[in-house]
Amino acid sequence: MLLSEAISEFIRYKVVRRGSTRDTEITYRSTMNGFLKCVGDIQVEDLTIYTIDSYADELSVKGYMPKTYHNKMATVRSFVRFLYAKDLTNIRPESVELPKSVSPEANFLSPAEQEVLLSVIKKPRDLAIVRVMIASGARVSELTNLKYDDFYIDSIVIQHGKGGKSRPTFLTERAAESLQNYLKTKRRTEYLFTNSFGEKLSRQYVARIVSQYASDAGIGKKVTPHTLRHSFATNMLQNGARVEIVQPLMGHANIRTTLIYAHFTNNYLKEEYQKYASKA
Repeated sequence: MLLSEAISEFIRYKVVRRGSTRDTEITYRSTMNGFLKCVGDIQVEDLTIYTIDSYADELSVKGYMPKTYHNKMATVRSFVRFLYAKDLTNIRPESVELPKSVSPEANFLSPAEQEVLLSVIKKPRDLAIVRVMIASGARVSELTNLKYDDFYIDSIVIQHGKGGKSRPTFLTERAAESLQNYLKTKRRTEYLFTNSFGEKLSRQYVARIVSQYASDAGIGKKVTPHTLRHSFATNMLQNGARVEIVQPLMGHANIRTTLIYAHFTNNYLKEEYQKYASKA
């Protein structure tokens, strides 16, 4: 079997048997196409750990961010696990080394920065996008996949979130109002947020407009859709919400992920530190 054929079977397995979302499928396809381009369309039986190491070396040379590098190699390991389970290779999955995972930084906007950002957005659709992300904590892929029937007055249901799981989340009064105002300006389409042709927005497009508005607002830090998601978490925690409440709203499978934000929002610890640090 050619490597390209095995990759097609792997992706089909992930979608049909494992229920991977469309966005996850696209990510797998992109990574495995890069892998195929690097090692060539060889016979699966000719695949070796040294071949895989050459791909890892190429990623390193290209200077990918640690998280991206880790995710790409994790996809390759998953592919090898698939081959091993099907008796198509003798390479043990654990022999595919993964780079050390880097803990994500909780990059977020302060309440003042959020207001400045919102103040420069005049387009109803874009204002609704930013308000909904800050108010709900939705991932950008979850936002772009929202449909009309997922919106209920002051809440939204995120269908098929990360890991294929669905969850409800809520909107502030201002976010719900912005969304309603935007919907009045457009005809009903399958998806909530669309371009002028009624087509669903891409994640890349949303990232570009968020970055551009942040630049227009004079915000010096890098601002992405994930920054808005982080801002939702820190808003909740700074206002007294427990981590156990924020976790399901963020769609985190593990509470340890949510705890990252607690470090940045524990005002008591900060006050105690400032009280005693000068004496150290």
